[in-house]
Amino acid sequence: MIHFTKFSLIFLFVFFGTNTLFSQKAKITKENFHLYLLAGQSNMAGRGIVEPQDTVGNPRILKLNRNGEWEIAREPLHFDKSGAGVGPGLAFARELLTAADDNVVIGLIPCAAGGSGIDIWLNDLFWEQTKSVPYNNAVLRTKLAMKSGVLKGILWHQGEADCGAKKSEVYAEKLIALVKKLSLELNTPNVPFIAGELPEFQSCSENFNPVLHQVKSFVKNYDVASGKGLTSNPDNIHLDAASARKLGIRYAEKLKQIQNKKGEYKVLDYGAVGDGETINTSAIQNAIDECSNSGGGKVIIPQGVFLSGTLYMKNNVNLFIDAEATLKGSPSFKDYPDNSVHYHNSFSHPGKPFGNKAFIFGEALQNISITGTGTIDGNGYSSEFQLGNDATAESRARPSVICFIKCNNVKVEGLRLQNSAYWMQNYIACDTLVLSGLNIHNHCNYNQDGMDIDASNVLVENCSIDSDDDGVCLKSHNTDRIVENVSIRNCTIGSNCNAIKFGTKSDGGFRNIRIENCKIQAASESKIRNWQNTLKFIEKPVTVLAGLAFESVDGGIIENIEVSDLEMQDVQTPIFVILGRRNIGQAGDPAFYNGQTPLDTRLKAGKAVNLSFKNITATSHSKMASSITASAGNYVENVSFDNVKISTMGNGTADEAAIVLKEYAGSYPENRMYGQVYPSSALFFRHVKNVSLKNVELTLRNEDYRPSIIFDDAHNVVLNNLNDVTFK
Repeated sequence: MIHFTKFSLIFLFVFFGTNTLFSQKAKITKENFHLYLLAGQSNMAGRGIVEPQDTVGNPRILKLNRNGEWEIAREPLHFDKSGAGVGPGLAFARELLTAADDNVVIGLIPCAAGGSGIDIWLNDLFWEQTKSVPYNNAVLRTKLAMKSGVLKGILWHQGEADCGAKKSEVYAEKLIALVKKLSLELNTPNVPFIAGELPEFQSCSENFNPVLHQVKSFVKNYDVASGKGLTSNPDNIHLDAASARKLGIRYAEKLKQIQNKKGEYKVLDYGAVGDGETINTSAIQNAIDECSNSGGGKVIIPQGVFLSGTLYMKNNVNLFIDAEATLKGSPSFKDYPDNSVHYHNSFSHPGKPFGNKAFIFGEALQNISITGTGTIDGNGYSSEFQLGNDATAESRARPSVICFIKCNNVKVEGLRLQNSAYWMQNYIACDTLVLSGLNIHNHCNYNQDGMDIDASNVLVENCSIDSDDDGVCLKSHNTDRIVENVSIRNCTIGSNCNAIKFGTKSDGGFRNIRIENCKIQAASESKIRNWQNTLKFIEKPVTVLAGLAFESVDGGIIENIEVSDLEMQDVQTPIFVILGRRNIGQAGDPAFYNGQTPLDTRLKAGKAVNLSFKNITATSHSKMASSITASAGNYVENVSFDNVKISTMGNGTADEAAIVLKEYAGSYPENRMYGQVYPSSALFFRHVKNVSLKNVELTLRNEDYRPSIIFDDAHNVVLNNLNDVTFK
């Protein structure tokens, strides 16, 4: 009978507080008191002769004694029979500690009953030899222990009573049932279960041990500790002390192997069905929740097509999409609830124009990742999501594929991302973000950005992006937070809008941004834009608006920007930079987009300073030149071009050369905001200071009456080796 006492870990930690193993800094909590149930029959209980080494205690290894009290563990651990001796339990715990964190304490729960067969355990029967009900005793003692700690494993050694030919045939089925019964009763579905082989000196081991291994196919987090090479006491039944210790170490090795793979939570085990029809939201969410609650790990989406509504990421979870797997969003709005957001910002704060629906959502999380080589499909083709551009509240309620807000240490890597109903990825106020090796295809709806990033300490690398809207878009949604320390490298970006863009939202601004070794090109398709039909003088059917669009129009800064080693093809305008100020609250206001709202002159522009463009080749296909401009009274400062080659379409007329571009007056910033024809063919500078053009080559593919470059209100301009080829 268990004697329940108020003896708790709090008491233990006070009692052992003076021991050097318990430093003042190491606060022991329930989470780092790791419990292990020792169950089975006599070779788990132990019959080895106790030696001095077996009585040396360690305050980090405790056992639950027969009175239900915690004490320092010494051999014999068990008390099933008077002959109890050395078993595998203590050696198991000692071996585990060699790889455990310093603040981990191990609690052993000895419950083995000598001579008991599996039927005694499975059927919860009274066992005469120990005057106990072994299963009931194990459950009650484990539940008592779990008031103070977390069950991390079950060790099982039993079979001497069941290794006959007939009993062996049904043993696997019974062991599977016992594992499931314990799991259900203790509410520990993923706790590792390690069985031990019978030692070779037992004649029936040859037939019995393979049965133990059969269970692996039916029980997750299950393994078998080897009984090879173990030696016996003179009775030729029980392990001697040395072999019991050796077996304990083998148990520990198997457990560590599972724990190293730990955190592998297969959604199939939670009832998910990859048939492309079943909605698996609850099953996948249960796997994510348990993974996080267990300390973190990997939630695995295996081969198949798994439909789901909104999934909420949790701390320390890696959502892993296998190579032949597709995680696909539900086609229905009802599976995407509104998400309350606590972080105040211009995009996602409650009451603002834009919604917070997402396929994969998280706020204020740590250490989260979505990886693999499979596919995430937003199901943006669904008729429910075909609501046009985001000028209406209904359209803005479409779900993004990924929306993470104020999360730290985020990684999305290796995946194919396709068919978002809205923006593909939206990262707001995040820190330490890695987007690597992504293959993005987004052409099924409006507002099909490849990635939208309001974050600091960002790496975007080795990505292939093919999007109808902006490809890589940095956004700044909070005046108190600058998007900074961003590296974009080794990417191929196809877009029907802007390939790499800062803004439009630019409250705080952008600082310390490096863009290098990227290729910019036309998107693979253009179902919506059709610029050649909707704009004038567009040379090719499918084009990028601007290869680089750097926009500060909400008071933020653009500072310390380095662009190098870029190849741009199929662009209307290679480079577009604007410093100015637009009105607040313009989202969804057609008058604003048409430039009809008078500018509130009390609003002040930010600044744009230190922009470097080096080793760039570009081919443009419109009459809208690259431009670096500011609104009147403001200046873009410290701009350098070095080894830049731009091939322009030409075909400009004498009348077009005489055009005077209007000043920026707060309209939506785009390459065509000054008109669809610029008075220069290659470069247009207005309101700039400290401009350097070095080794710049400008060529025309057709005759053009316009000058290649215009400087308007430009101060301190240096030209060095400018190669201006009028027609080539």
